[in-house]
Amino acid sequence: MIVVTGEGGAFCSGLDLAVVDPDHDDLGVLLEERYRPIIERLAECPKVTIAALNGPAAGAGASLMMACDLVIAMETAFI
Repeated sequence: MIVVTGEGGAFCSGLDLAVVDPDHDDLGVLLEERYRPIIERLAECPKVTIAALNGPAAGAGASLMMACDLVIAMETAFI
């Protein structure tokens, strides 16, 4: 079993758009190269994967959560 959770008050706040340079960075390529491999590995993992939401799951963080087999959320969590 693999449990994925966030540190502090958030599960995952997604990609920090402040680091994206709209003149030089293609957001689609960044998501494809950085996040898709992680999400695919979780979705295809032979072990049971659990997303333990301790706070917001925003943007790519929501995709990360949905790639898991089971989601357990605290009352403070939201998507």
